[in-house]
Amino acid sequence: MSRPAEQDPAAPHLYAASVTPFAGDGRLDLEAFEQHLDRLVSAGVDGVVVAGTTGETTTLCLGEKVDLVRAAREAVGLRAVVVAGTGERDTTEGIAEARALMRAGAGGLLVSAPAACRPSQAGLLAHVRAIADASDAPVMLYDNPRRFGVGFAVETLAAAEQHPNIWAVKDATDDPDRPGQVAEQTGLAWFAGSDGSAATLGWGGYGLVGVGVNVDPAAYRAYLNALRGWDTARAAQCGDALDPLVRALHAHVPPAVATKVVLRALGLLPCARVRLPLVGPTPVEAAAIRRDLTAYDGLWQARPGAVPLGRLDDQGGALQPPETVNR
Repeated sequence: MSRPAEQDPAAPHLYAASVTPFAGDGRLDLEAFEQHLDRLVSAGVDGVVVAGTTGETTTLCLGEKVDLVRAAREAVGLRAVVVAGTGERDTTEGIAEARALMRAGAGGLLVSAPAACRPSQAGLLAHVRAIADASDAPVMLYDNPRRFGVGFAVETLAAAEQHPNIWAVKDATDDPDRPGQVAEQTGLAWFAGSDGSAATLGWGGYGLVGVGVNVDPAAYRAYLNALRGWDTARAAQCGDALDPLVRALHAHVPPAVATKVVLRALGLLPCARVRLPLVGPTPVEAAAIRRDLTAYDGLWQARPGAVPLGRLDDQGGALQPPETVNR
């Protein structure tokens, strides 16, 4: 599969960094996952990232990741690109995952730095090249030094871009200078990799891989269209309107936790369960999320199946079910 062409207006620009729904006992809820993705794509999302950091990737075994990719492909068909996250462990496992996830139906890979080991730039380059060699999938690199302990130098991105499969970078550095640096020194498509940095797209860039897209995809579609269309007044209006939602999802608890809590409270997800070491919000944290949501004029209203944010029945973290370990 060839890399997407940046000049192609039909190429994907808005990706949802999808949550992974679990049942109350911690098992995958694939039915809820398919319904969630169908809602996102129906609202204008171009691509979904499956088993990324928002999807609690480190708590998932390979078999579960394969199940998620298959379910995602079933849910979205040809309406959106399915990108699978990998690379957060060691290189050998990343290669095996890349091959398995592509066989399962992924249309691309999101490849991160390996967590905890903090390789040199030469080691990081070797890591992503080896995973990119494992299949013919288009590869988007994931640059998030706060999460993985090491980031991509611009020079490393430029070297990685020489690989025929590596076409883009999801940038979660929150450095406003990065889009310009990437554009000047590499041929990679630059994606804002955090909701708070989406406004940077007004100065250049290609698209957004967002967490808040899980909650209000239509609002993010409008925001991205305004940014990419250089409609500065409309973009500023959209960005200001989304600020309370961004705070709700990022300021109080980990985004994977907050996003599930908000989706559950809105009746858009049947359960907000996360897996340990993540846990649900404390009452104080839930109250802070609610305060931000009351300032948001988007989706914050009662829906069938909605529950009060402070009375969730699934606040604790679950262990990975024993039968899935090493699957």
